[in-house]
Amino acid sequence: MGLTTRRDLLLLAAAMPVVNAASGRTFPSELKKFTDPATDFPLLRLTSPEYNSSLPSPASRFISKKSNFLLHSSDRAGGKTAIYKLDIKSGEDSIVAEGEAIERRFAALTPDDRSCCYADGDSLIVGPLQAGKSRELYHSAEGWRRAGLPAFTEDGIGALWPEQKEQTFRLRFVSTMKLGATPISTARWRRP
Repeated sequence: MGLTTRRDLLLLAAAMPVVNAASGRTFPSELKKFTDPATDFPLLRLTSPEYNSSLPSPASRFISKKSNFLLHSSDRAGGKTAIYKLDIKSGEDSIVAEGEAIERRFAALTPDDRSCCYADGDSLIVGPLQAGKSRELYHSAEGWRRAGLPAFTEDGIGALWPEQKEQTFRLRFVSTMKLGATPISTARWRRP
């Protein structure tokens, strides 16, 4: 059955934001204000201590330009680590990336604050913060594996991706504009 009238098309268009919003799981606020007993300073706790949550490496830009949301990782939804977008004002938390082996210490916003890059095992992935499909920017070649934390460039045009194969290490530049990676440096580790 196809769309037969303009009214059908308008109803479908009006329903799309609801469908997109429902595709990402959202969790209620867990913001809690309290006073630090040692210093008497007011504090604001963003997440519950019932599960593991952590911020990405300080080398990544994970706070939006307008400071209205931030990225963090957590295992609150079933034990697997996922990347979340936390609305700082409301405290609402929503999943933006799930995978098999999410690196909890790496998540970086793209320059337009519309997507985030994250590491899932040996893959560098960029995914939209709203509804949409994630895409793999780079996957380590056979025999190579990610060796440490990637680093997103300040201007947002790419990431530095460290890899290891046996005793050989290499650093590659992965562009967010095109597929593939450019070698930067390769070194072989030898025991003294």
